[in-house]
Amino acid sequence: MKLSVTTTDQEVTKEEIAEIFEGYGQVTSVKLFRSPHTQSVLAFVDMPDTEEALQAASELNDTTVDGIPLQVANTSQEKIKAKSARKTHFSGAPEEDETTRSLIASLETTPPDWGEQEEAEDVWQYED
Repeated sequence: MKLSVTTTDQEVTKEEIAEIFEGYGQVTSVKLFRSPHTQSVLAFVDMPDTEEALQAASELNDTTVDGIPLQVANTSQEKIKAKSARKTHFSGAPEEDETTRSLIASLETTPPDWGEQEEAEDVWQYED
């Protein structure tokens, strides 16, 4: 299962992110992107065990670990929310709540899937 992790710690490394999540189970990969335009760092953490990944996301979201502030989400759930928010937004819904506005804003800054890394480098700097 892929988890998305955002932080404002510009010095964070892939190894630090992996170490945090390894406390919950096996981590098979960590992909790290830095935005040259914001203070955001985005990581995708891949954990093969769904239960371990969900527990990590639940327990680590909105926390600070070793001085690193974390926002953690299940990427499949975020895609569902984003599609729902986009549909609501573009269907001319009379009111937008804060969650919808936040999701729509995040669509403009979220990097594409891992397979499209060359395009992501225009906005996000991928660290190998």
